[in-house]
Amino acid sequence: MFLEQIATETPEAAAALFELRDAKAWQEKYHVSAGWLDAFLTAALDRGQDRFDWITAKPNYFDNPTQMLVSASATAWKQVITSFKASHVIWRELEKAGKGRIIYSDPTEDKRNARRACGWLVSWLFARMSYEAIQIAAGVASWQIVERTAKKFAKTIGLKIEPQQGRRPPQHTHLRKSKKKS
Repeated sequence: MFLEQIATETPEAAAALFELRDAKAWQEKYHVSAGWLDAFLTAALDRGQDRFDWITAKPNYFDNPTQMLVSASATAWKQVITSFKASHVIWRELEKAGKGRIIYSDPTEDKRNARRACGWLVSWLFARMSYEAIQIAAGVASWQIVERTAKKFAKTIGLKIEPQQGRRPPQHTHLRKSKKKS
């Protein structure tokens, strides 16, 4: 689900893998890491790098070579997902962990929907949306709910998120009335 949403919602992130030509560099760029993610990215590079290089070498063949690169990257990404679903035990474990509902202790919002939590995580990591922007788009009560939900989903699928400078949630200040002494 997580990998599918990257290809669907932020195909530019898939293209970045082939531009970088390195699974570790991609993980560093997006400040994420996981053993299963490294295996997936390496397999995607093995499957899709030749196509990406061919399109890059022949930009005059296409009306919109940039869009073609993004499309080819997303296609290679999805093909690896299909092969992982068919043959890798790790994929089955991920599907079990992230399927359906996730257990949360905060009853104020239904954050147990795995697809929504996954979407918020993808939007934050790869579309570079702030938690507040996601909160507004999703119509959720607060950005803190989005943050907790996305982080919990990342933990559920075993994704390590590195600290991201400049990606802090908005600072809300409360103005107090000052009392003047006369």
